[in-house]
Amino acid sequence: MWDEVGVAYLAVACAAVFMAGSLRARTVTVLTQWTGACVGFGLGVLAGSSGPAAIVVPTGVALLAGAMGVVGPAMTAAAMMAVIGVGYGQFGGSVLSWPQLCLWYGIGSAAMALPVLIGLVARGRGQDRALIADVFDRSADLLDVVGTPSAKAARAELAAASARCRESMQDHLIGRSPLRSDYTDAVTVALRAAGTHAGGGTVTADEIATLRVRAAGLRALTKPAPARSSRSPVPVQVRFTAALAAIWAPSARRTAARLGVCIGAASAVTVALHHDQSHSFWLVLTVTVVVRPEYGSVFSRTVNRVAGTVSGAVLAAVALLFAITGWSVAIVAALALSAGRLFSRYSYSFSVAGATTSALLSACIGRPDLLFPAIRLADTLLGCVLALVLGYLVWPNQRRGADATRLAVAIAAARTYLDDVRTTAAGLGPDRDRDRDRDRDRDRAYRSAHALVAQLLTDVDEPPPAGRHAAELLPRALKLDALIDDITALAEHVDGATAAELTATLDLIERPGPV
Repeated sequence: MWDEVGVAYLAVACAAVFMAGSLRARTVTVLTQWTGACVGFGLGVLAGSSGPAAIVVPTGVALLAGAMGVVGPAMTAAAMMAVIGVGYGQFGGSVLSWPQLCLWYGIGSAAMALPVLIGLVARGRGQDRALIADVFDRSADLLDVVGTPSAKAARAELAAASARCRESMQDHLIGRSPLRSDYTDAVTVALRAAGTHAGGGTVTADEIATLRVRAAGLRALTKPAPARSSRSPVPVQVRFTAALAAIWAPSARRTAARLGVCIGAASAVTVALHHDQSHSFWLVLTVTVVVRPEYGSVFSRTVNRVAGTVSGAVLAAVALLFAITGWSVAIVAALALSAGRLFSRYSYSFSVAGATTSALLSACIGRPDLLFPAIRLADTLLGCVLALVLGYLVWPNQRRGADATRLAVAIAAARTYLDDVRTTAAGLGPDRDRDRDRDRDRDRAYRSAHALVAQLLTDVDEPPPAGRHAAELLPRALKLDALIDDITALAEHVDGATAAELTATLDLIERPGPV
């Protein structure tokens, strides 16, 4: 019984790490992390805990997971749990079969998903309506201050509102939705507002008031509005193609290689050092948590993970000194997980500490072992050393190269978007194909530029030379971000001279020197 409870509780501890974003995003993420864990369990059981396969299989899974983790939060959860699942299947010491592992991990995941599902059914569309309404309101705010010093801040608020709405309505939307047309209208309005801001145009007070009335109407609805359109601004097949391109991007391949090297080394050390295979997966788990397969893991975030992981191992060791029964261990594990979630708003290290304590104690439910925390603490320290040395300190151009590559990718996306606008003006190709390509490339350009600016703003706080290099690239990224609004404005009224000026600006951003 305790083996089953331990696996279910491991699922609760791991799923809690990914519970962020909208209700729909949380639901999808819980499902994808369970899927990743099941795949990992099966591959881990097949690989075994000794021999070349015990090193080759987790390394291969880590390579694939590192690349897939760049697609988005849901894929990051699946990728991370696939790597952890392999380690658990190899070194977890569980007596359960692969189907039983999947079943009990699914039960733990379902326990985390149930309250989210209830919330999604009760107010999911209400939350979506509020997000769409926020885009209309922020668009009205921007149009209200176009041409004034406040316009730049209003434009940033509109970008943030659009990103939140896209995450909820598009990236995790399954099937048709009565709100699809409202979402489409909000995207269109936001793009026109950005174009008006870039082009210095004006709108009437009545037009701005109409947007605010639309927002108020969405918030006031108690029932979803009838569907008027099922067309997505960015079709599913287009997003799928974009995801494949992101996985194959040079930065994603570097992330995959880094995770593969670190997990391969951790697996080799585990095979060499652990003759008793009871829960020796902790070394692999630590390395996975520290070198998380997400786009652009930074030094400061790595330090938070290290601090949280070590703190969690120490707290688990102290808890087990006073543990009397399996239930007492389970209660302490639950309290640790809750505390980690509660204080995560202050520092990411608190979230990691709570999850680490809970996951470590879940392995001791039913059979407390005073030596187990000390061994796991040693595994944690060794895993942190492997992750920091192999994944950051000696990794060639780990930060500098990644930022330069992202800038090049964002510039290329902006050029493609500008070419699409020119193609539309020239009337080349079928109208439907032109519109689809422009929608796809517009979305890619905005995403790339916004992500680049956000990443560089984080990277400037890193130790040199990474921080200094990010500070050098940040003005180019900000200029590029504004330039994409100019391209959107150009799409409303194509002008050959303006297109040439935008191309020259792109060339200037791409070349070294002041912008």
